[in-house]
Amino acid sequence: MYSHTCATCGGDLIAANLANSNNFTAITNSIATQLYNASITDGEIPQALYEATANTLLAAMLAGFGNKPNFSYDSPDNDLANYFRHNLFSFSAAKSLTEVKAFNALLLDTTGNPKSEAQFRNDVADTGALFNKTWLATEAQTALASVQGAQTWNTFQPDDLLQVSTAGDDRVRPTHAANDGFTAPKSDPIWLRFWIPFDHGCRCNIIPGLAKNVKEYNADDMIQTAGIKPLFQRNCGIDKVVYTNDHTYYQDSFGNETELKAEANYGMPSPKKLYTDFDFPAPKQLAAKHDVTDWWQSIGGNQSHADITDNRKNTVRITTETRNRLPFNLIGNIDDIVTNPDEIWSYMNNGKLETIYLKYYENHPISVHCTDSDITAINALENSNGSYNEAAIRQVRKGILQFRKV
Repeated sequence: MYSHTCATCGGDLIAANLANSNNFTAITNSIATQLYNASITDGEIPQALYEATANTLLAAMLAGFGNKPNFSYDSPDNDLANYFRHNLFSFSAAKSLTEVKAFNALLLDTTGNPKSEAQFRNDVADTGALFNKTWLATEAQTALASVQGAQTWNTFQPDDLLQVSTAGDDRVRPTHAANDGFTAPKSDPIWLRFWIPFDHGCRCNIIPGLAKNVKEYNADDMIQTAGIKPLFQRNCGIDKVVYTNDHTYYQDSFGNETELKAEANYGMPSPKKLYTDFDFPAPKQLAAKHDVTDWWQSIGGNQSHADITDNRKNTVRITTETRNRLPFNLIGNIDDIVTNPDEIWSYMNNGKLETIYLKYYENHPISVHCTDSDITAINALENSNGSYNEAAIRQVRKGILQFRKV
């Protein structure tokens, strides 16, 4: 069965509600105060703005997935959600940096003189409404439509014929109507650059095609006729992204995502401050290798693997092969770290998504590393005397921050 829920049939209303669901007015007003007092450092991502933006986009993404309670490891949605979540957090970081940069540019008037605080606040409020109401609603709708487009791609078999189908009403853009009925095999490379949504607010669908509708075409001419911008010349079911690096936000203010650091960019406390201000629990210590069997059974492990659902609905897997090569004195903490982390970080590495779950224990933190949704390593970030290793902690606290407790 091939189906695609129109992103605009209720999607516009959902996105608009999502864009208004966070108190962006209070957030931008606070940022205005900090900028006017010069208390925001260059490259700093305001936590409240970042989280409100990301939460809005993630809610739209999850709506596209039908608000499922979780994603099983073997479901294609688990992989998609994992990559889309990283992409939307990355996008939110880039957008937040761009927004602060735009606000900062409002400090001076056209003659280069400082504005009054009242005028500056008014200008920030107007610009903030564009970023966090008008544009965010569109961005959330695109996130929802991209999830649906990716799911549509996954419903087709490799040998299927795919056909473009517009909504068929007077709201269809002429550029999109020009390609109504276009048909090609799923294996055709055109679908790498030509896939729904074709633009913001696109309501086109992909349906099963007929062999009689397959005709010769020029890909560049067709994409130009459809008016598809570089940002949308991708297949979200293959690339697993909503927003590519072509987006203005990335061009204006964003470098390599792995250069983003916990303290410098996200304003997070240092390891020293964390261990000064908080008392952390002791980790689980498995006394011997035979204790691993009991732990394995406690998390539902079988002969080949164990699956653990994290605090973001995604499921990660540890295979018996991986279990057997990991240090048995640490391995009993994996389920605690994945389900109840203190921080989650991610970054792209040679086309693969790397995710790090970090949890602080009484003497030092322990990190669990995943490639895609597979657990690959567990590390105690400690010095030779068992105390926390600040350099090792900083090495994992970088990239895209997906979750933080403190």
